[in-house]
Amino acid sequence: MIGLAGFIDEHREAVERDLFVQTGHELADVGSTLSWGALKSFLSHVQLGSALGGELNPDMTEWSTRAKTNAILADIYDQLSIVNANLRVLITHKPGRKPEPYKRPGMDTEKQRIGKKPLPISKMREWIESKRRKEVVNRGEQ
Repeated sequence: MIGLAGFIDEHREAVERDLFVQTGHELADVGSTLSWGALKSFLSHVQLGSALGGELNPDMTEWSTRAKTNAILADIYDQLSIVNANLRVLITHKPGRKPEPYKRPGMDTEKQRIGKKPLPISKMREWIESKRRKEVVNRGEQ
């Protein structure tokens, strides 16, 4: 029990959070409505995605999230779409279009287009030079 008490002191916040979230008990309940044996059993089977699991295995915390799982599944979907498109081209002998990646949160699906055609190099050089002149003027004012 001395080792268990030391462990609890070292990880008090995480133990209290997990104990309350997963069981509804608090550390103050130990010895009354929660036995020491039940607490030891609870701590022996801590989940990777829990607060205590994050403290004990910080490198594994990211891998236990739903977001990481969804990102991996989206990557698999993208790769399978590419394989499928390539197989379709091999079978039909017709060029296909590149498959769209699986939509992810924060991913902008619409590409912003400025203008209707590419800017000629001479115009681009003029634009860059005007920006440089403007920057030099701004520095001189400071």
